[in-house]
Amino acid sequence: MNLFKKNVNRNKRTAGGRRTTGVRELPPAARFLLVWGGCLLGTVLLLYGSWTLFKNYYFKTRSLFVISDVHKDVTITSGKMIKPDLILERFGISNGVNQFSVDIDQRREDLMQTPNIRDVRIKRTLPDKLDVTIVEREPVARISAGARGLVSDETGVIFMRYADIAMLPVIRVSDEFAQAKPGDQLSGMEMAAIETVINAQRPDFPLRLVEVNAQKEDYLLLTFSDYRKARFAWKGMNNPSMKRGDSDIYLKEKLDNLAKAMGSAIGRGRQIWDATLDRIYAMPVVLE
Repeated sequence: MNLFKKNVNRNKRTAGGRRTTGVRELPPAARFLLVWGGCLLGTVLLLYGSWTLFKNYYFKTRSLFVISDVHKDVTITSGKMIKPDLILERFGISNGVNQFSVDIDQRREDLMQTPNIRDVRIKRTLPDKLDVTIVEREPVARISAGARGLVSDETGVIFMRYADIAMLPVIRVSDEFAQAKPGDQLSGMEMAAIETVINAQRPDFPLRLVEVNAQKEDYLLLTFSDYRKARFAWKGMNNPSMKRGDSDIYLKEKLDNLAKAMGSAIGRGRQIWDATLDRIYAMPVVLE
């Protein structure tokens, strides 16, 4: 029995004379990764804990970033329709509010859903100043569809405006936009009408455009302030493959040639015109 035990004890020693325990050691690379991962996890937890402590202590409890007087500490620049009080309400800003307790980015995204607003710019000046600039859309034409007061800006976005729009040209839209509502985006012939309106508002353009009918598939019907009308189309109109700059050049050239023909000695007495082809000419019949 004793001899058997001695043999077992001898078997538990390695060839080099070291005693083995039956537990295998990790390879050096695995030990390195384990130590490195532990250090990384500890660093992340330390940084997160430090930031949470800093945020709770400075942004929520201290008065350093508190807006004490909204009329003095908050500057709001807006246009004609959006009032500063509305911006304060939408952002949840009032006296005694810590500006870092308000999710400014989320409130900005919410405000950008308003069709009248084109952009919202926010600037913090620490410790307690906040600048908010509201860029409103400017109407270029009225839209003859849906509710009264529908207008469009130069990008074709539809929104509501009641004041100072009586002198804007009217765009008569097709059935596709018959039920247009704020926030919709014009396209196709309606967008071509917007481009025509913008180009005709140049100071050097001698005619005043009062209406653009976009209900035809291949041309616009323009009506000017002297009640003269013209079928109108230009090279590249509604052609998505043509660059916007090139299309604008052709549009300007065509409008200028139409104005020149209508203003000539022979053309002044002509009421109906066709400017859909390269040659511009007066028509003998009344357009429908």
